[in-house]
Order: sequence, then C-alpha cells, then structure tokens
Amino acid sequence: MKFALVLGLCLAFAFVVESFEEDEEFLEDEYKNDKRFLFKRCNTDGDCGSGECCFKNLLYNRCKTKLTEGSLLFCNPRSACYFRCQDGLECRRVGSGFLSHYKCKRPIAPPPTEEPGSGDVDNF
Repeated sequence: MKFALVLGLCLAFAFVVESFEEDEEFLEDEYKNDKRFLFKRCNTDGDCGSGECCFKNLLYNRCKTKLTEGSLLFCNPRSACYFRCQDGLECRRVGSGFLSHYKCKRPIAPPPTEEPGSGDVDNF
C-alpha cells in the first residue's frame, strides 16, 4: 500500500515538472501557442520546431522540447530524443559516486594557449 502511494506521488511530481517545463517559455508564434498543437505529431526531427526533437514511442510520435541548462530533468548522453539537451549544450556527468547524474551543461572551453609569435617581437 505504501509502495503504491509513493509511486503515485512520484508520477504526480513527474507530471507537474513536465508541465512546468513546457509552460516556462512564451512562444511568439501564435501557431505554437495554441494548446491543440502542444502534442504535435512528427516523423523526423525536421517536422518539429527549433529546440525540439521527435520523440518516438510505441504508440505515437510527438515533438518534445529539448532540455535546457539547469532543467530539473536529467539528460542521457545516449538518448535518441526524450532526454536530449538543446543545441550548444552537452550532457555531462555531475557529482561522484552514488549521487552522480547527468545534466545539460555548456561545453568546457579549452584553456587559452600562448603560442610563440602571437604578438611577441623578437629582438635581432
């Protein structure tokens, strides 16, 4: 009985988090703001808008918004769509040991290198 209650609460929480994620952004395109098109069907990623991918399920295909930096959901580096990060972000491991998980983060920039001849003038 307790297990069923905990499972129900977890599912309710996941649904609430998903609904907040989709309502955070106001889309300027009137077509995309229409709630009838919230679950737009697709066959490829090209059928979806920018920042979306085609999530393929056994029952249906629908466009899903890619995860943003700092989103509450975890990304998966091997995911086809559902847990994919937005363009310009990468799915990186955060934490260590048992508490490690993956989050969408900006790519780490390589340290600047100072090459000889990049402005230095040699005295002859």
